[in-house]
Amino acid sequence: SALDATGGFDQEIAYYGEDTSLGWAVMEAGWRRGFAAGAVAYHDIEERGVGYHLRVGLLERNAARLAKRFPGFRREACWRPWAFRRENAMFALAFVGLVVAIRKPVAIVLALPYARMRLPGPDHPRRARFMIERMLVDAARVAGTTLGSVRYRIVVL
Repeated sequence: SALDATGGFDQEIAYYGEDTSLGWAVMEAGWRRGFAAGAVAYHDIEERGVGYHLRVGLLERNAARLAKRFPGFRREACWRPWAFRRENAMFALAFVGLVVAIRKPVAIVLALPYARMRLPGPDHPRRARFMIERMLVDAARVAGTTLGSVRYRIVVL
């Protein structure tokens, strides 16, 4: 009944967020959310490469769509009203710091919170590669949310 009342999945979101959109539409239609111990979904565990994570990062543009359509999503699911994830905000700050550091080298300190947050431990077996992959994925996420912000006219990094 809840799915019928809300029109089902958002057809404009092909992937990444269509289920979240449905959930928020159901709640806004007056249905309550809850926990059902018997409703368990099992997914195969698979190792996905960095290419997959880059593609999904760009799909974070849908977070801006959800934030615009569902204010409750923005309040509850976003790290801050203007940032979907903490990592996105820290990456954006680091990027600004690196760009400004071209003219004012002291601005490099703006990159330190991101580096501290994302740097793997010294015993990580592929430390340099892992760090580069994390930076690329975070860049894709920020690119995605920035594109979504422009498209949906709402600021969500």
